[in-house]
Amino acid sequence: MGVGGGTPTLSVTGEGISKTFELHKPTMTIGRKEDNDIVIPVQSVSGKHAILTNEGGNWFITDNGSTNGVIVNGNKVDKHILKQGDKIQLGGALMTFNL
Repeated sequence: MGVGGGTPTLSVTGEGISKTFELHKPTMTIGRKEDNDIVIPVQSVSGKHAILTNEGGNWFITDNGSTNGVIVNGNKVDKHILKQGDKIQLGGALMTFNL
């Protein structure tokens, strides 16, 4: 549950995108391809770039073998537990995680 009982969100900005996505499923994929839960139409984002998972009430982001990696708060990560306000970079897309 988010602040005030809401659903956690991921706010995405990048080349031609500015959108907020609700994290409404326990596992969500992020990438450039249309069959992802969160589609980011930015060339530097891999087709299946990362996976978001809710494990015991905690949200994690995991690199899915992407070309440009997953960067959280300036650090390249393979898997990272997300906290309120974390800044995530996938290629040329920037995201903010909000509880």
